[in-house]
Amino acid sequence: MIVVSIIALLAAIAVPGLVRARERAKKTRFVNALRVARDAFELYATEHNTYPPDDGPGVLPPGMQTYFGSKLNWTAPSPIGGQWDWDNNYLGITGVSVWMTALPREEMEEVDRMIDDGNLSAGAFRESQLNRYTWLVE
Repeated sequence: MIVVSIIALLAAIAVPGLVRARERAKKTRFVNALRVARDAFELYATEHNTYPPDDGPGVLPPGMQTYFGSKLNWTAPSPIGGQWDWDNNYLGITGVSVWMTALPREEMEEVDRMIDDGNLSAGAFRESQLNRYTWLVE
């Protein structure tokens, strides 16, 4: 009985830490994927003197597969849920977006701190619409 109590106590201590570590890893994977996407779009713009045309969420703009290769599956959900989207002068912004993410705004502020200034209303990474977050490239 004492052994069971000790195991239960250790589990109660360890589980919250494991959950936090798992969530942090998911956000880190998202930030890394976001960097891959941003770099790919910037390389495209460097080589073509323009960014690719805007398309809908989850639709890979023409010519971008070459730049992503196997590093990022644009049509699959992002590591934090939601769909990737390329915005070329959409609502006056150009950047890599994720739309309809599974994370609440408070956790997206943590993602912002990993990338930028922690303020989703300003800076390079921001909330561009309700539940749409964009890393500006221009």
